[in-house]
Amino acid sequence: MNLAAILSKFLSGRDTGQLVVKFAGAQHLCKISIDSGAAVYISLGTLGPDETLDYITGKQAVQANFIEGVPARKKLDDPLNDRLFALAQSGAATTSSAPAQARPEPKPAAGGGESGPITPQQVQAVIDDFIDLVGPLGMVMADNALASVGHVKGSGMALKAYADFLSELEDEIPEGQRKAFFARHQR
Repeated sequence: MNLAAILSKFLSGRDTGQLVVKFAGAQHLCKISIDSGAAVYISLGTLGPDETLDYITGKQAVQANFIEGVPARKKLDDPLNDRLFALAQSGAATTSSAPAQARPEPKPAAGGGESGPITPQQVQAVIDDFIDLVGPLGMVMADNALASVGHVKGSGMALKAYADFLSELEDEIPEGQRKAFFARHQR
């Protein structure tokens, strides 16, 4: 995921809200408060703005969500846009100069049942839908649920593990939306 492209999308307009970015290897989500297109605060776990910028330097963004309309609870004196774009550009330069490594396509896990194994795309569709329903923390909850069923990200899933994964998510989904969620994703 290209951090510069993500930042360009939300920092070049008049958007107000919270951009939540998950970086590879980070235990906590990075939260960027945006007020009328200006990044006014950033944090990651208990880290303050400067510590967060240092921490995410060189890290790869793996997922991002924007929650529109969330007001900034804290604001710095000066917007962070220039610092964030510089950070993203330096990461892009590092990434583009590194040789690309061939990666084998993930294969679906062997699964039983009549419908066959669940593809990585189907697992990702569940995660995306879940995050849309519960918000950006859904990313962490989904990762925890995947870990609890022993799933390796980017791989397929057996039907039993998929059912267990959906079951892990069930309690977090607002009650009025559970039925529709399961209708979309149950196999």
